Amino acid sequence: MNPVMPPIRQLGFVVQDVDRARVEFDAAFGVRRWYRSKMAAYEVVYRGQPIEIDWDIIVGYSGGLQIELIRVVEAGPNLYHEVLGEEIGFHHVGTVVRDFDRRVGRMEDAGIEVLQSGSIRFAGGGACRFAYLDTADRLGCILELIEMKVYGFQLGMREWLLRVGTLTGDVEPLE
Repeated sequence: MNPVMPPIRQLGFVVQDVDRARVEFDAAFGVRRWYRSKMAAYEVVYRGQPIEIDWDIIVGYSGGLQIELIRVVEAGPNLYHEVLGEEIGFHHVGTVVRDFDRRVGRMEDAGIEVLQSGSIRFAGGGACRFAYLDTADRLGCILELIEMKVYGFQLGMREWLLRVGTLTGDVEPLE
């Protein structure tokens, strides 16, 4: 693999119960504040085919690293179940990119397949595009490329943006 990626900003885990899992992550990694994504609309493509998926996603921070907990409520075939079946566990590392289309293209040119991708529009105006890449044989894990925009501006995934997102309606703080 030749494309150099920006630093890892996220670790993603598939869980069966986000409330129970966040207690465990609080204890293990000192995550103190969690935010639930308020998705207004989304499209997901799995292995080239559009899929229907109902999911619950919460995020928190351990230092500067975002921890993402994903619970698949209902879905047909999808990458979360492909990797972990009905089990829970580590799913991916994520990196934030500003040149999403070019980065995805470079990875495909290097022979790395996009396994699942999509776009999410949040309730308050934020938007995300993501692509999970087949890097397990090369890196030992799936790599996710993430593009986050707020009102069209790319601002990354820092924790302060989630605090702002509570004001815009993109996320809901969890107690």
